[in-house]
Amino acid sequence: MKRHTHFTVLGKPFFSIGGQLHNSTGYALGAVGGEKYEQDTQAAFAALKAIGANTAAVPVCWDAFEPEEGKFDCDYVRRIIDRVREHGLHAILLWFASWKNGQMEYAPAWVKADRKRFRRAVCKD
Repeated sequence: MKRHTHFTVLGKPFFSIGGQLHNSTGYALGAVGGEKYEQDTQAAFAALKAIGANTAAVPVCWDAFEPEEGKFDCDYVRRIIDRVREHGLHAILLWFASWKNGQMEYAPAWVKADRKRFRRAVCKD
């Protein structure tokens, strides 16, 4: 097997220059109703263009992807990818799931409701 030492896009070496969009931008890009964040989204893409980026790292939020246990909204991810491509950028998807910075903001309601199955972090405060 040939060892790869670089990223490729369409079979050619690719050097990613990018930035991460805000934590909740995945909702704005992919979730139904995300149009209300259009101004923020456009500002984020303008900032990426201003730094000469060719790649956007975008959070994919678990609660938007699997709002009900076992029921996945794959169109949510497709919408994110399509929006990034509309701006001539490549996408790196970041999975925001059960815990981020000790908080479970991106976990679905069905996870938050089941404290026995899904244990909580304990903080001093």
